[in-house]
Amino acid sequence: MCQILEIHPSGFYAWLKQPESKRAIEDKRLLGQIKQFWTESGFSYGYRNITLDMKDHGGACGKNRVHRIMREAGIYSHILSCSIIQADAMETLAGYRRWSSKGSIMRSY
Repeated sequence: MCQILEIHPSGFYAWLKQPESKRAIEDKRLLGQIKQFWTESGFSYGYRNITLDMKDHGGACGKNRVHRIMREAGIYSHILSCSIIQADAMETLAGYRRWSSKGSIMRSY
């Protein structure tokens, strides 16, 4: 593998042994908080709302960092698609038309 990447084996093994950076350790801690706020929101919060929640609870973290951590972890907000919302609206409208066609509403034009 080192020949393919054109690096010296001692450099590769030295890279493997080095400890995690402060940023990586902090990112792991933040990921735990992000997942907590995300699940508490019912999986509906995106990075903006999670950033606001973190600031409300005393965490100092920027929205771009939260966005990067969420993207790397595969966390995203689950929103209803427009087709589901439109189907619900059409169902409500159809129920209203059935109710109004029975003559229970007096109309005067």
